[in-house]
Amino acid sequence: AVLKLKSTFKDVASFDQILSSQMNDAEIQACGAILHYVQHTHKAQIGSSSSSSPSHQQDPAQPKIILSNPTKQMQDSTMLIDSTTRKCLELTRTALENERKGSLLWAIDRTVTGPGARLLTSWLNNPLLSVTEINRRLDAVEF
Repeated sequence: AVLKLKSTFKDVASFDQILSSQMNDAEIQACGAILHYVQHTHKAQIGSSSSSSPSHQQDPAQPKIILSNPTKQMQDSTMLIDSTTRKCLELTRTALENERKGSLLWAIDRTVTGPGARLLTSWLNNPLLSVTEINRRLDAVEF
């Protein structure tokens, strides 16, 4: 897993940043498994946003996937919402009909891809606690 990460995130500073983010062996192996899965299922060149070239030189006609550096999300960085509160707030489903239509997610979802929809759902279900992180997220989606 470490070798797969090193070959994908060629920038040594980038790889050291991954390790310095206090990832344990299981988390590093999970990152390696995800990279293997993406390479296997998408048949694409994979590189990092901090690296100028993809990890393996392949056919130039082959699609390229650029990955951000993996980051560790701390459990205390998001608000825990119990199921009753989640249901009453109707974040992703309505309380009575248990349908998406009528929920907050339904009202604000303008995503155009599956990963974008999953990210928005995750953001609604796990609100941030850090004002800095909230502002970073707002800057990412600002028009």
